[in-house]
This record gives sequence, C-alpha cells and structure tokens, in this order.
Amino acid sequence: MLTHAGDPDIADFRIAEAERYLLRAGVRYPLTTIVTAETAQLTAGSAGVPGTLGAVLAAVTETALRGDWMRIKACCNPPCHFGFIDRTRNRAARYCSPGCGSQVSMRALRQRRKQARS
Repeated sequence: MLTHAGDPDIADFRIAEAERYLLRAGVRYPLTTIVTAETAQLTAGSAGVPGTLGAVLAAVTETALRGDWMRIKACCNPPCHFGFIDRTRNRAARYCSPGCGSQVSMRALRQRRKQARS
C-alpha cells in the first residue's frame, strides 16, 4: 500500500517479499465463490482467525477486480502509515489526512533549516 502512495523508501526486495507472503497467505486461507442468480462474491473458507484473514483477502480481491486496488494506500507519514482510500480524481494522495501532510512538511522544513545553520 505504501507503493500505491509513491513512498520512495520502499525497496524492490521488500515489495517482492510482501508479494511472496501474500501468495502464501492466499494458499493458506482459501476463498470460496458464492454464486447466486443476482451476483457472485468471495467468502472465507474457514472460521475464526483464518476466516477473518480470508475475509480480508476476499475484500482485497474484490477491490482489485473492481479496479480500485491502486486507490488503497498507506499514509506516507512515517509514524502513521494508516491505511486509507484515495478518493482524489488523479489518485495522487500520499497522506491519510491534511494533518499528516502538514507534519511531513513541517519536519522537512525543520530539517532544511537545521542544515542551513550547519
């Protein structure tokens, strides 16, 4: 989700590692397709914690199939990393709220001032 927000600090090997983990999770927590006359949906194939994780994977899959997966992002403010849906027209949001964007800007300003003094 950080890559969706354009976080430059995410290394390619971390992305590959996360993708491998999610592949293993998908195998471990299989989904069931429920088809009716009106619709079809994915549901978790288990109960308890595995069912909960399966439900999360089902939601992710349905979001990706709708074409909205790239709108699911993690805030680029390092102490936050809160997940959010980017509802902007150009899909360019990087922060979950204006407050987080302001914190990052203030941190960068303080760093620039500190470097200018030294």
